[in-house]
Amino acid sequence: MQKLPTTLSVGIVSARVIVVCLNGKWLKDDGGIVEDQQLSVSQPMNLAPLEAGCSFTLCGVTIGKDYHWQRQEDQTFTGRLSIIREGEELTAGNTLAIEDYLVSVISSEMSATNALELLKAHAIISRSWVLRQIGDKASSGISGNSEKLTGKELLLPTVPGLFVDTK
Repeated sequence: MQKLPTTLSVGIVSARVIVVCLNGKWLKDDGGIVEDQQLSVSQPMNLAPLEAGCSFTLCGVTIGKDYHWQRQEDQTFTGRLSIIREGEELTAGNTLAIEDYLVSVISSEMSATNALELLKAHAIISRSWVLRQIGDKASSGISGNSEKLTGKELLLPTVPGLFVDTK
């Protein structure tokens, strides 16, 4: 039986320039340290949190894509931040533990006032769906190249250059 990864990468926003606000102390891939600042990123880079409680806020994230309530908002995340080049644009992605991803998904899709059994059922369904998506992509031989599927969410194990398409 194939061992499934414990982390995944999620593509969040694509643009020519990514605006991100860093909260806390972060390690850049060149060894430099940045702390509590806003960056306008125009080149690929990776940032890893150096202390507990670090987060990053991506500006202008589109939510509800292609729905009547589509809008842009700033969204805050924990985990590692990777910005990769995809054609003419950059894509910002978040690498985090699967369980942390599930907490984020469930809290965004369900109300805390729902019945506890409904929340538990949603957690089981969401976890099963995520693990199935990862298993399907791993068994299809997808490797370290970014892959976007229009209109379909793509979950992949943590491999450099792979993100979830949230379109």
